[in-house]
Amino acid sequence: MEKDIKIWLLEKWHAWEVQSREKRSEAQFDDQTILSEGAVNYLRNYPNIYTLQEMLGYTTLDMVKRYLAISQNDLDDAHRHASPVEKWGL
Repeated sequence: MEKDIKIWLLEKWHAWEVQSREKRSEAQFDDQTILSEGAVNYLRNYPNIYTLQEMLGYTTLDMVKRYLAISQNDLDDAHRHASPVEKWGL
């Protein structure tokens, strides 16, 4: 099953890269940007840091924790935005 996730993730990254190049032909994307965006998007959808660590070939969780912090900030922002407490001032 993890192999299926790896294939899916690589296909998504490739599709994102092609789409990004078509939309922003003048913009330059390096491998690190694509890797970072892919990792953060993976964690947004499938929050399994150990699978991501293995897929990316990291020996420690240090880099994965950075990606996780970014996705956690996004989650916190979405929660605040959707929170009735914030909207109604409770």
